[in-house]
Amino acid sequence: MKIEKILVPVDFSECSRVALQHAVHYANAFGVQRIDVLHVWEPPRRLTLETKVTQEGREETLGEFLQSQAGQSMKAFLTSVEGGGEYRVQGRLESGEPHQTIIEVAQTEGFDLIVMGTTGESTSTQLGSNTQRVVRRAPCPVLTIRTPA
Repeated sequence: MKIEKILVPVDFSECSRVALQHAVHYANAFGVQRIDVLHVWEPPRRLTLETKVTQEGREETLGEFLQSQAGQSMKAFLTSVEGGGEYRVQGRLESGEPHQTIIEVAQTEGFDLIVMGTTGESTSTQLGSNTQRVVRRAPCPVLTIRTPA
């Protein structure tokens, strides 16, 4: 099995950071061409993305605000990636239900491997529900990474 494209879903937690470090290790070891770091933000259920918000005197939609916040977090998160390999790292932001979006992206874009943390911001001791759902339905192998206690 040749691994050329790795998808790394992240929620910017420490476990996600460790998963990204593992993906970089595998990229160096196996000659991976591309690592996509994917953050999926779930739209709020009771507000529409067109709801207006004001921040520092500037009005924008909730969707624009959430995307800019996630973009800033992604930029900071990607600074932890150590270069040196022949691979390209690309940050991506999507909206939707996290596990479904991860599976759809992996399937439609033909990823060879998903590397993701076992727990996220909302879980601390067990396999996170998004991770469980991705493992069960992913179109490719999923490597789950846990952070040491």
